[in-house]
Amino acid sequence: MRNCLHCFTQVLQRPDGTCPACSRDMAKVSEEELNRVLLPIQVGDPIPDVCCSCGEHSTRRVTVTIYRDGTSEINATRKFLWQFLIDVLLRVVSRRSLYQSLASTDDSIRVGEVGVDLRMTQCRRCARASDIEAHSAEFFEGQFQFIVHREYSRQFYQCQLLDEGQ
Repeated sequence: MRNCLHCFTQVLQRPDGTCPACSRDMAKVSEEELNRVLLPIQVGDPIPDVCCSCGEHSTRRVTVTIYRDGTSEINATRKFLWQFLIDVLLRVVSRRSLYQSLASTDDSIRVGEVGVDLRMTQCRRCARASDIEAHSAEFFEGQFQFIVHREYSRQFYQCQLLDEGQ
């Protein structure tokens, strides 16, 4: 068994050399695909100032919602505002103060009934080209795997070392 560099699934390749998961030729891998790696990210991990898609410097953060069924999406500002307004209304109805509601908000991760929100770095150019998607999700362990640019992975591990040193 080996990992397919197209879909990052561990498979036994077919006799014709294709991947049974994505049907692509496992021997033909583009330069762009060689720069992608599978990165495990846990809830609360620090994130680097590097675009996860292209590996270029970026400070633009996006929220990725990972649902319990394994799908993911980028949260649009409009969706965030609706969720915030609904939350405020529910807090008012339940007589919890707006201050308590805002004080309990975590900027990087929210665990809810639907899924988990993670903040990641992605430049505008790459955001227009494609969304960030989780490759796999382990909700009980709080670990998620993303296919990211090799430079993002390198910077991510440097952030980990710096975070542990503090």
